[in-house]
Amino acid sequence: MFTESTSPIVSSFASLEDSLSLWKDTLQGIHSKSELVLNGGQRDNLGEFVAPTSVSVHNRLDRFGSDQSVPGSSPRNLNSADSITGLSAQSIGANVQVKAPAANSIPDLMISSLSSSSSVNAGSTLSVSYTVNNQGNATAASNNTQFYLSTDNSLDAADTLIGSSAVSSLSTGKSKNISFSATVNSSLAPGNYYLFAKADGNNQVIESNESNNLISKAITINAAAKADLTINAIAPSSVLVGGTSLSLNYNIANLGNASAASNLTKFYLSTDTLLDGADTVLGTDTVSSLAAGANTNRSVSLTLASSLNQGAYYLFAQADSGSTVSESNEANNTNSGSFSVTTLADWCSQNIKDLELSSLSSNLTTDGSLSRQDMIDLFNSAKDNSLVDGTEFTDLKALVTNGKQLLGMQDFVYVLSNNLVNGNTANTTSGVGNLFAGSTDAQMTNLVDKWFLGTDCPDTSYSYQYAQGSLFQNGVNVNDIKQGMVGDCYYLSTLSSIAQEKPSYIQDMFIDNGDNTFTVKFLKNGVNDYVTVDRYLPTDSNGKFVYASYGSNYTNTSNELWVALAEKAYAQLAESGWSRPNYNAYYNTNSYAAIESGWMDLVIQQVTGLSTTSQTLSATTSMTQTSLINLVNSNQILTAGFVYGDGGGLVVNGHAYTITAYNSTTGQFHLRNPWGYQDSDLTWSQLVSLQAVVQYSNT
Repeated sequence: MFTESTSPIVSSFASLEDSLSLWKDTLQGIHSKSELVLNGGQRDNLGEFVAPTSVSVHNRLDRFGSDQSVPGSSPRNLNSADSITGLSAQSIGANVQVKAPAANSIPDLMISSLSSSSSVNAGSTLSVSYTVNNQGNATAASNNTQFYLSTDNSLDAADTLIGSSAVSSLSTGKSKNISFSATVNSSLAPGNYYLFAKADGNNQVIESNESNNLISKAITINAAAKADLTINAIAPSSVLVGGTSLSLNYNIANLGNASAASNLTKFYLSTDTLLDGADTVLGTDTVSSLAAGANTNRSVSLTLASSLNQGAYYLFAQADSGSTVSESNEANNTNSGSFSVTTLADWCSQNIKDLELSSLSSNLTTDGSLSRQDMIDLFNSAKDNSLVDGTEFTDLKALVTNGKQLLGMQDFVYVLSNNLVNGNTANTTSGVGNLFAGSTDAQMTNLVDKWFLGTDCPDTSYSYQYAQGSLFQNGVNVNDIKQGMVGDCYYLSTLSSIAQEKPSYIQDMFIDNGDNTFTVKFLKNGVNDYVTVDRYLPTDSNGKFVYASYGSNYTNTSNELWVALAEKAYAQLAESGWSRPNYNAYYNTNSYAAIESGWMDLVIQQVTGLSTTSQTLSATTSMTQTSLINLVNSNQILTAGFVYGDGGGLVVNGHAYTITAYNSTTGQFHLRNPWGYQDSDLTWSQLVSLQAVVQYSNT
């Protein structure tokens, strides 16, 4: 007869066998009874309880001693009375009740298919698709599928977990197709691997068969994708002068299989073929991101110290000098080119063969450059003995070729010298002809006068007079423009808008040479081109200007000359053959008639280098009233032309205007007439009805 035990404990275990094993079976819950009477006492239902969270079960074996078994059928729910505290019982087996669960009530998860790329780079994303099935006869609770990479086809603790995919509850006999992605560790060694997918990877679900949860497939892990930056051959000029600029073109390529982020190319000056800490940094160049397999051409200007000794040097270019890009090969980032440093005087004495030109150029370069006046002096020297001989012609070409890079010429001096020595369409059109070995002194004089002194004035039926006044009066103003007796409204209305919105471009057009001549800059496809004008302007019999600045007297010392000189320069530029495209040869002459008629967007490009947009207003145009108002309120160059009628006198047909303002009260746009009078104020609907051609700079 058993005695009573106060407050015994009842435990429930889940087992796949019909015997209780505290080593293998799973504790499902613990229940404390107020009193349990055995062998004749009343027995409580042992199947319904909740395990208290405060109970520790890690020492079950110590409290029970050896495993106890009760015969029965598998699987079973095993309930053990007093399994924690112990009872004064004849046998622990007497305290165990075996309860078999209902048949076919356990899920069975397995992965029936697994697909992924056959190879992937370390550090990249591996995309996986798989199908998980529940072959059992009970719903499987939510669980996780785990993915591993293994070097063999056996999953063990040494293998690498790369991710886990959540699987929601799955009814009996059902399956789910699931997509999953994981990042492969960038440090993983390249090679052949097995990708394992393990259903219920955390053993959250009790299954009828725990041995069918794995599936695997072979996969190749490639080395992590990396960039590989390299500098292709660089070739500085063979001879350079201390204190001058070194203009360098180079190419940087990404030979790797991953994009290279923005990085820095650094340039060094070295006295030997080894790049080290003793070398001098000349400059840097920021290179934007570069896709795998791509390359880009770069240009950089570097300055050599004026104190640099003569001798042989090496220029090094080092890609990714800050080591900000992880590369597959860090040893191929550098390339170099050789050159020598000399003085300008030495270069001239060694390379200019005509004795007089050699001596003169050596003396003129002692200040470190060849100026405009220096080149005029050299050109005049070359016409000794009444002609330019072959040696002199070759020497002049050498001076021009090395002018910017070596001899410190300003850009306009170089361009004008190049037009004189190496030829220009304007030379032949004007009848002066291009310079050659054997040119007469008269031809040389005419070429110098044309390009450096501006005496080759545009053709006109009017007389030229020397204009008094100054280039600018109180800065640049939209109202400085007053069109005269040539149909260049497109040109002057554009200058008017530039003067209002971007006056610095007008000021930058002109170089005052200090000898009553002005060199005027234009841009051909973004590249600077120049002509020189003098102060002589066309006048009528009363001494009044007949073109721009119409009506002003040439003797007036208050004259502001920039508009008239810009107009004269544009007429001279026409002879070079590129500024008047889509026109016949008549418009490629040095004349005021050559600049009759045109469009404003081309002038914007030629004066500022800015890109442009042209839109003809209509009911279907992409431009709206609001967008035009926004343009007016910006500092973008803004013009309008009318070629489809005058709208009953609203505008002058076949004429260009500057759009200068918008009146929100009246809803009208103010259009300034380059004549200096007869402006127009038009509403949006009027502009649309007139099909105004609006042309403006994009910035």
